[in-house]
Amino acid sequence: IGTAANLSITRVNGQTRIRIEGGAYRQYRLEVSSDLRHWTALQTSASDDGEIVVTDPAANLAARFYRAVQLP
Repeated sequence: IGTAANLSITRVNGQTRIRIEGGAYRQYRLEVSSDLRHWTALQTSASDDGEIVVTDPAANLAARFYRAVQLP
């Protein structure tokens, strides 16, 4: 059973940062969508301490949704 990840989104100096808080030593794929139907991988990262921070360079689009998918 996987650990549920929490996402938080902040704007810092004009950049959108997405923070994934999940289980330590887990790998997550951050996905983005403009319509909640079609998802595209933005980045895949692993974390030693349960926290991953990703900057989205295209976050200025009109609608941008995020989800984290835990990988095996």
